[in-house]
Amino acid sequence: MSCFADKLKTARKRAGLSQAQLAERIGVTVRSFTDYECGRAVPRQKKIEKLADELGVTVLYLTNDSVDDPEFGIHVESTIRNAGKQYGESVASEMSSLLERNTVFFAGGETPQEVKDKFFEALMAAYLTCKRESDKTKGS
Repeated sequence: MSCFADKLKTARKRAGLSQAQLAERIGVTVRSFTDYECGRAVPRQKKIEKLADELGVTVLYLTNDSVDDPEFGIHVESTIRNAGKQYGESVASEMSSLLERNTVFFAGGETPQEVKDKFFEALMAAYLTCKRESDKTKGS
């Protein structure tokens, strides 16, 4: 069974939802959802985002084997979604990629979640500042 499948099942049970309830909430059949939990299939990114929202966990938690904390980066994911709305999906994708490359730095260990969140918020703020400056330069 995949780590994604294990985390999905654990998070669903923690949320007190049945497979049928969660399947309905994210707009898939019970059979498809069962395949996700058994590791026979992995949902597309948009469905993973819906799962994370419904379960109160992060996409990083569900998709990254080195992340054990279900709330890891919850504020960061919100920042990425907002940036995607403001600047477009390519910016959100770039931000996600940047974070993914840095996640291993904080996975596990004894670093408090608050410190991790502050680091990622600073990283995202720096990225968005660079993006704005780049856009200004291109517009000149």
